[in-house]
Amino acid sequence: MSEQKMFNLEAGSPLTIKKVGGDLTLKGWNQPGLKVMEWSSADQATSQPDQLVLEMAGDAVLYAPHDQALTIHNVGGDAVLKGFQSPLSIEKVGGDLFLSDLSQARIHKVGGDVFAKHLRKDLTIQACGGDCTVQDVDGQLAVEKAGGDALLSDIGGGLTVTAAGGITASLSPVSWQAYALESGGDLDLQLPEGVNAEIACQSRDRVINLFLEDKKETITEKEYTRTLGEGGPSLTLKAGGEITISTRQETWTPRVDFELDFDADLSGMAEEITSQTFDQIEEHLSDLEEQLQESLAGLADAGAAEGLEKDLQKLQQKITKSSQKTAHKAQKAAQKAQANLQKRIARAQRKARQRAKKSSEFDLESFLSGQEQQSNLEEERMMILNMLQEKKISAEQADELLAALEEKE
Repeated sequence: MSEQKMFNLEAGSPLTIKKVGGDLTLKGWNQPGLKVMEWSSADQATSQPDQLVLEMAGDAVLYAPHDQALTIHNVGGDAVLKGFQSPLSIEKVGGDLFLSDLSQARIHKVGGDVFAKHLRKDLTIQACGGDCTVQDVDGQLAVEKAGGDALLSDIGGGLTVTAAGGITASLSPVSWQAYALESGGDLDLQLPEGVNAEIACQSRDRVINLFLEDKKETITEKEYTRTLGEGGPSLTLKAGGEITISTRQETWTPRVDFELDFDADLSGMAEEITSQTFDQIEEHLSDLEEQLQESLAGLADAGAAEGLEKDLQKLQQKITKSSQKTAHKAQKAAQKAQANLQKRIARAQRKARQRAKKSSEFDLESFLSGQEQQSNLEEERMMILNMLQEKKISAEQADELLAALEEKE
């Protein structure tokens, strides 16, 4: 039988999570100790002089102080970590990894996708088996190897990213940083208007597309260098496919401020699900307790009455734990749906730019027909996103509808 458990943490001593057999949810809170939502006889805790070491057999939902130093060795399933001010180190996550509102993180290996946002210092990812989505990092970003695509935006420091798939990045380079992007597929880079930078490109497809303020041109060379503005920070771009560099905002379509707005909405949706779940449970328990109290009042045997009361308490504990599991599953589903939506938006942006690149190679009739069809698809896409924002459909339903639109395209 599992139960909630608290552990004291010595100030300044790290928390080490040696193993989690299932999924891990770890959040920072304003309390001095460690709270484990479900502790079973199969779990282990070892108090060492300089640290607390945990081993969790199944899923784990933990709350630790915001300033707690953390080391995570092995998570068998997905991992969600949020709200810590101290450096975070993760050796291995078998599934997907979600990071949010952290100071600094170093990740060794993730089997699935990585979704990270709101880091105040550096983020290093040595190996990611799937896609890598990173937004709002104040420090340096290093992704040594991503097995899928990389979607990057609002990176304050320099970056080095290598991805087997495509890379879509929106950057504002600064003079004291260096930037290197290497993709196995296409590489799409959005820069602000009036940017100062030194760009060196290598395209295995020998196609380098430039959408600059003053001109649009395609370079059919494998290697190409260009000084933008007064020069300055170095940008090294390598791609197995085409390279597209744009300083025109209109080429970065569809323009949806989705990362911030929809993140807040999805978080609210998860909290609403949690609140509704607990409200319903409390209402049902209250009715059940009234009924049982009436039954107990009619019992002459005091021992039987006491036994029923204990059964009621056990039932209440089981239902509460079940509701907590439901709430965490709902939150994780919302986070995964959010990541999938971001990927679909990025793919839609890439397709829009590919259409723009080839706009000089068409006849008028087919172009107008294609534009009309594409306009209809964009309207449908925006309608789906608006419905999600207004909570008329779930994140999972929105993801399915956007996937259907991709098939149409």
